Amino acid sequence: MEVRKKFYNKWWFYVGVIIIILSSMVTVGFSNRRSEPRYIHNDSFMKDSKFEIIGELTAEKDAFGAVYIEGVIKNNSGKKYVNVEIIFNLYDLDGNQIGTAIAKSNTFDKHGQWKFRAVGIGANGDVASYKLIEVRGL
Repeated sequence: MEVRKKFYNKWWFYVGVIIIILSSMVTVGFSNRRSEPRYIHNDSFMKDSKFEIIGELTAEKDAFGAVYIEGVIKNNSGKKYVNVEIIFNLYDLDGNQIGTAIAKSNTFDKHGQWKFRAVGIGANGDVASYKLIEVRGL
């Protein structure tokens, strides 16, 4: 008498389950994509000539709601900084602040350029725009 394996003990069952899970993840990832946040120029920050944004800032959101802001900032101060943070406020469509995005670096050399990636996690709502608020360090 031949003993038949149960269907969940066969290799093809697990391959099928993996394919279904992966295709679901891809579908959810694409369906959660929204318009990318736009940058709000902060005139008061730019008047302080210690730091300068080089080129354009870009922002993207992932399927899980995290926001990533990337760009390059230049240290014009002539001073080396340590424990540096760059901070962005995140806003919804109505202009309400709903979170912050932060990038950190151990050092920022005088007259150096820093290619940063600020991460905003846990913003309670859909991020429509962002504004550079502060660069600080010791």
